[in-house]
Amino acid sequence: MKKAIYYSVFVFINVNISIAADYFPFKLGNSWQYHQYRSYSDTTITSDTTIHEFSIVAEYTEYGELYFEINNLPGQDGIGTLILRKDTLTGELFTENECLWLNPQIEIGDTVLNSSCTFISHFLTGIDSLNHFTLYRETHFYQQNSLQGVHIDYQLFEGIGPIRIELHNTLTTYTLISELVAAEIDGITYGEFVDIDNEITIPSTFKLYPTYPNPFNPVTTIRFYIANTEKVSLKIYDVSGRHILTIFEDIVDPNNYAIQWDATGLSSGIYFLQLIAGSKVDNQKLILLK
Repeated sequence: MKKAIYYSVFVFINVNISIAADYFPFKLGNSWQYHQYRSYSDTTITSDTTIHEFSIVAEYTEYGELYFEINNLPGQDGIGTLILRKDTLTGELFTENECLWLNPQIEIGDTVLNSSCTFISHFLTGIDSLNHFTLYRETHFYQQNSLQGVHIDYQLFEGIGPIRIELHNTLTTYTLISELVAAEIDGITYGEFVDIDNEITIPSTFKLYPTYPNPFNPVTTIRFYIANTEKVSLKIYDVSGRHILTIFEDIVDPNNYAIQWDATGLSSGIYFLQLIAGSKVDNQKLILLK
């Protein structure tokens, strides 16, 4: 396993810096919007879904170095504005205190050690082709680790950036998950941005939100709101109306909820999701594409 250690003096190799642009396109005006929620270790159900948005609000050069100002990175609570320096030779991104934030040329099996920084090690754990915004593109699975028991997993989607971010903390009982719902990259809009001012409106009874992603392969997230304490069931049917499985069934309190469904064992095709809450029923068509 190859290792690189960052001290006060850096040694760089000549690499193709388009990798950074391809998998995390830092450019003034680019923006990303996420559904963010907590997934608890003792149950498959999650709650308190919120909208999280960040964008590149400034791009400038100082003493020959390229800097980006970001208003709010997902996966990191309360971080506020973040300044990142991009090395023009390698494409690497560094924080203001010269700690490595992203290494675009890292290969699978490499370990990049980041001495005296919050995230002391970086890994590329895998590469795969995923479907997002009905696009199939190469995706890099990138991980940051800290000494405080925190690690962050990124799914970096070619041409768009992070489509999923998971913040794991051994001191808490939950994982903070951010799933990309929309992005504007180089003037092109992917997905549909949510009006954050309207998003806080609470339904008066119950609501099944659009499942995302849809089409999906093989994991999607089902979100719904329950207004009363009652029994809730989530069931899956095929196109013939045959019951395939029950994803969830329990008595829940009023809240927003999100449940991840992994359809690994099913074949491609059209399925129907049914939400039952007390005497109320709602249905939604899902498309599994493998």
